[in-house]
Amino acid sequence: MPTVATLEPARLVIPPDGTASCVLTVRNRSDIVEGYQIQVLGEGSAWAVIEPPSLRIYPGSEAQAQITFRAPRTARSLAVEVPFGVRVLPVERPADVVVPEGTLRIGAVTEMTGELLPPTAKARRKASHDIAVDNHGNTVLYADIKPTDQDDALKFVLRPARLMVPPGQAALAQLTVKHRSLQWRGVAQPKKYKVDVVAPETKPLSLEGTLIQEPIFGRWLFRLLLALLALALIAAGLWFGLVKPAVKSAAKEQAEATASEAAAAAGAGAGGGGGGGGASPSASASGGAGGAGADGTGAGGSSTGGNPLGNPVPWNATLTVEANPGAGVTRLLPFERQPPNMPARLDFLSLSGPGDTGILEIYIGNQKKFQYNLESIRQFDVHPGTALDIKANEQLSARMNCTSRAVDSQLRQLPGRCTMFIIITGTIFVPTP
Repeated sequence: MPTVATLEPARLVIPPDGTASCVLTVRNRSDIVEGYQIQVLGEGSAWAVIEPPSLRIYPGSEAQAQITFRAPRTARSLAVEVPFGVRVLPVERPADVVVPEGTLRIGAVTEMTGELLPPTAKARRKASHDIAVDNHGNTVLYADIKPTDQDDALKFVLRPARLMVPPGQAALAQLTVKHRSLQWRGVAQPKKYKVDVVAPETKPLSLEGTLIQEPIFGRWLFRLLLALLALALIAAGLWFGLVKPAVKSAAKEQAEATASEAAAAAGAGAGGGGGGGGASPSASASGGAGGAGADGTGAGGSSTGGNPLGNPVPWNATLTVEANPGAGVTRLLPFERQPPNMPARLDFLSLSGPGDTGILEIYIGNQKKFQYNLESIRQFDVHPGTALDIKANEQLSARMNCTSRAVDSQLRQLPGRCTMFIIITGTIFVPTP
């Protein structure tokens, strides 16, 4: 051939951001002086610089040109061979063109960074972390992860222990750090450890972490005890300052009322006996006067002993009121009245129910005295401010309107009817014969 061209070396290794050069030798075997134009072909042509870009060679002579390749930063992700060719084009005889070929190989780069997320954690027993490893090289990175602590106070569970990270990407491993023993009380204790990330042909990483061990019983327990103590003191103050005096006062008033009624009944009996004890008219008159002086009514044997309603008799009654959901019902509260239509007095009511939804009303005659929501009643006592009088011709009754049944602990509605239990405590006044 009239033109011969060779590359030396034909195989180049070029690091990213670096350069590599080869020498092109062109020999002119023709019988004329020939000029040659030099051009790099292929993917690496954009990286090439030719010095000089053209040659003029005498017959039987040779000349050389240097081709320098400078790899750009974008070549970091390339770890393969890139072929290229150099076209040597004769100016006078273009048909004698030659193209010697060569290859460029981007050198392997191993570079990585890592991070422990989060670097610090608080836990009574264990905490989880992420280990992120970024591959900034141009080859696949195989990184081994090794957590350690100097005091051997921690246990480590790592998934996975080895990461395969493609070029230009990141991978995660999950690290669980656990205290070997519990701390029951005291102040929080920081425990340091480190995570080594090792990969071939690159500088190893050392990531530092801290796991702060919190006590099982911390300051919150002391605060809770103080709050409970404060509540106990408040409850004791309410009992001794308000509730207990009120209970004593009510008991004292009840005892005084009972003693007064007993004394009045005893006085009425004594007056009646004095009026009928004599055998002569004068004695009868004297006895009648004595009876009048005892009860203050001047009526002798027909007196009620100071209480115009009659002799008080304790009275207790129990009533169960039931109604279907969506309906109402009225029940009369029974009286043990012998003879019928005796006056009474209501002192105390006790209500209990499962927590149905609806309204309960208590009436004396046609007058409504109390109204309650069924759902607010589980066990409820009613103490009227003053005892409620029930006249001889009045009736105590309860009216209940049921909306829906109560629900159990699983929020399931109970079957059946709305129910309310009522216990009445009071007094019935029996006329004196």
